[in-house]
Amino acid sequence: MGENAENITEITPRLLKMTTKRGFIELFNEELLKEMRKGKRGKTQMEIYENLEDEYKRAFKRPRYASFDSFRRRKNN
Repeated sequence: MGENAENITEITPRLLKMTTKRGFIELFNEELLKEMRKGKRGKTQMEIYENLEDEYKRAFKRPRYASFDSFRRRKNN
């Protein structure tokens, strides 16, 4: 195998879902619901977004959204 073989990420159904606006929003909402059930010790919306964005960047080597505010604006449209 070549040198770049280590950089290849398996595209899971979860990662594939992140590639669409609807899918990313659904994952965000699922994570948000889990955290809301935890109460005060849960993650903030921004932390949830950042975790999803980091996961996306590791797989695709680029961000999905420019920022949390950009995600929120698109989410609400």
